[in-house]
Amino acid sequence: MCFEGINLLFFFFFRLERKKFHYFFFLFKALIRTPTGKFHTPLIDDNHDGTVSIKYQPTEVGLHELDVFYQGQPIAGSPFKFHVDQVQTGYVTAYGPGLSHGVCNEPCNFRIVTKDAGSGGLSVAVEGSSKAEIQCKDNKDGTCDVTYWPVIY
Repeated sequence: MCFEGINLLFFFFFRLERKKFHYFFFLFKALIRTPTGKFHTPLIDDNHDGTVSIKYQPTEVGLHELDVFYQGQPIAGSPFKFHVDQVQTGYVTAYGPGLSHGVCNEPCNFRIVTKDAGSGGLSVAVEGSSKAEIQCKDNKDGTCDVTYWPVIY
């Protein structure tokens, strides 16, 4: 993942198997380990739909690790590794959960940033074993929000 400086947030979304658990959100804990070994505590938000969002604003470039715990136990796949990079002007970048994973027949989202990339057209394709429906929304600010629905045939 690439970010312009440290002004953007890194978002992670997690879905629980138990959708209706009173205050389950308070049972989540998360820690970010930076490339220099520092630990940061990201913000955890309850989305009130069976998911939580973990938000983090990077302060360093390089490989980071996100540890996520539920009721004191690491969740499956934890720690999650992600790379933060300094972006130079003139590049098109993309970020969001839909770049790394998706659930069949559920919307997957990501954002494309074209600010300072110069003139030209933008085309988006999602490659896989079947054709996915794709929707792009021009935000008129140098970004485009993309939603696609993965399917299996």
